Amino acid sequence: MGSQVLLTMLLATFSTKALPRRASETSPVVLSKRMATRLLVRQVIPEYPPLARINYVQGKVDLQVIVTPQGRVGKVHVLRGQALLAAAALKAVRRWHYRPYVGAHGPVSFETHIRVNFALRVWKVTSLPIHPARDFARQVKPPQVVRAPTRAAPGQSVRMRVLVGKSGRVLDAEPIVRMDDQASAAHASLRNWKFLPAHWGTLAIPWYVEVNVPVASATGDHRATTSATAGP
Repeated sequence: MGSQVLLTMLLATFSTKALPRRASETSPVVLSKRMATRLLVRQVIPEYPPLARINYVQGKVDLQVIVTPQGRVGKVHVLRGQALLAAAALKAVRRWHYRPYVGAHGPVSFETHIRVNFALRVWKVTSLPIHPARDFARQVKPPQVVRAPTRAAPGQSVRMRVLVGKSGRVLDAEPIVRMDDQASAAHASLRNWKFLPAHWGTLAIPWYVEVNVPVASATGDHRATTSATAGP
């Protein structure tokens, strides 16, 4: 069956104009689609993962991007997206480069949102699987925790959804329930975790897993256990 890969990229934000940052704020300025596009000087197009393509996996990946005052991509976070596609989008967007955004007092960091659409243009639509992503997921052995901290406060943990790369490295993570006061500690703790990557047959692949990440309490009691379950 003949097919053609269609890969489109859209820059989007939740605002229509740059939001001025007050002197007391430390968060980046949020730039509109138009303003962020004007600053973009190097755009690396993500590679459509061959494994996703042969299994007819397609879809949108939404990313939150923080750009440094120097114009480098400092942080990329997956807001939504299938694991194979999200890993490919992360790898490419981290290599993007922007002209610095200059505010009232000089260059400042800014935030924007990017949507990458991985789409297969297939000549015979009727021959496509009905639920290709779901069918593919059934064949995946999810990541496993190999090493995690054993010292944490009892009952103090954050449930995190982690994107584990094919090397077992944490590519991205976010709390299942928003907990701003503990999320930073959980992110820092994950740097010390070690995972066995997910596998599709004998191939290691990027995939999501949910884990309970212990965080230290103010009392200094550091006993806890961890658990992990597979994510889609």
